[in-house]
Amino acid sequence: MTAVQRLSRDSSIIAWRNLLNLRRTPGSVIAALVQPVMFVLLLAYVFGGSLGGAEYRTFLMGSIFAQAVTFNAAFTALGLAHDMDKGIVDRFRSLPMPAMAVLLGVPCQT
Repeated sequence: MTAVQRLSRDSSIIAWRNLLNLRRTPGSVIAALVQPVMFVLLLAYVFGGSLGGAEYRTFLMGSIFAQAVTFNAAFTALGLAHDMDKGIVDRFRSLPMPAMAVLLGVPCQT
C-alpha cells in the first residue's frame, strides 16, 4: 500500500468519525448551511438598495463565500483544538498512521 493510499484511507476514517459526532450537534450543521444564505438575503435585499444596488451585488457573493470559508475554518480549528484537549490526537499519534491524516480528516465542527 502506498503512502498516498494510507493517507487517504486514514483521513477518511477520521472524517467518518467526526461526521458521526456531528450527528449529535445538528445545530452546528444547520448554522454552517443557513448563515451564508441569511447574509446574502440580508445584505442583498434588505440593505442592498442603500449600499449601492446592482453594482454592490456583484461583489457580494465573493465576500459571502470568503466569509463562509473563514468562519468554517475557525470552527474546524476549534474542533481540532477540542480533540487535542480531550487527548484524542495523542491516541492517533500512537497509531501507525500519517500525521497529516488528522488534519485532512477534520471536517467543520464546533
